[in-house]
Amino acid sequence: NGKGTVLDAGCHLGAYTIALSKTYKHAMITGVDHDTKLNCEINAKAEKVKKRTAFVEGSLSALGFKDNSFDAVTSCLAFSKAKVNTQGITAALRVLKKGGTFCFVDDFDNPKHYNIEALIADLKKQGYRQVEYIAHLEDEDYVPKYVRTPFVYRHIGMLYGKK
Repeated sequence: NGKGTVLDAGCHLGAYTIALSKTYKHAMITGVDHDTKLNCEINAKAEKVKKRTAFVEGSLSALGFKDNSFDAVTSCLAFSKAKVNTQGITAALRVLKKGGTFCFVDDFDNPKHYNIEALIADLKKQGYRQVEYIAHLEDEDYVPKYVRTPFVYRHIGMLYGKK
């Protein structure tokens, strides 16, 4: 509903966190990553969303938040780059409230990092609902052509659902 709390796991310099803040003006957005807090805060201030964003330094595999803390959890290309893969997803979902939504974009189509079918089956077994997956986002027309090159955007998929 555009309100509540959102965690952006693996926010890097805060671009996606800031975009979420600009889009959902009645939500509190928290970004977490290692060693980027100061740069994120500078960027949020420049974009005039500092009051509705918070940045926390931390590990994606051991998020320092209580269970069931956020209404939504998102991540964009963070888990495999941080080499936490399924461990990071598990940590991110731990902090999601019951009834909350999640959306993760990562290189899920890369068998070196994920077994997406097993991950989806495991999430459903744990009780997550409406678990959906869109494979090969790099093939979609709405993705800019320069990003669709194999060395920039490859094996990218979107996993989303509800707790």
